[in-house]
Amino acid sequence: MSRVRGRFTVLIDLSSVSTGNEMRDNHLRTKDFFDIEQSPKMTFTSTGVRAAGDKWVLVGDLTIRDLTKAVEIEFELLGADPTGLQGEPRAGFEGRTSITHSEFEVSFGLAAEGAKVVISDKIDINLAIEATLSE
Repeated sequence: MSRVRGRFTVLIDLSSVSTGNEMRDNHLRTKDFFDIEQSPKMTFTSTGVRAAGDKWVLVGDLTIRDLTKAVEIEFELLGADPTGLQGEPRAGFEGRTSITHSEFEVSFGLAAEGAKVVISDKIDINLAIEATLSE
């Protein structure tokens, strides 16, 4: 079994939130949710990685609005190029995970008739990653 080493930090611009509805996306950027004026980025710092069948699980700490929680991101290798565009080894990955915004105290709910919540607590995070090898 090969050992994977390395640690990295990713900054995610919360203005990139996209639900397919511009009005909703703009509302998600306000103080009601992500408050991107005060906290424009969420941060992920890796702490480990493990094999999970033909995929991998990246473990790390996710910080949103100054609150940090451990998360796991399942990802898969899309391909690798040993020479890359500029001579450096390069690989592409896709990753995905889901979190609940209430865990990060990003909790705004609009109760509808019958006490239904019209905003899901679930947030899907999808990542497209291109990595280069460094010593």
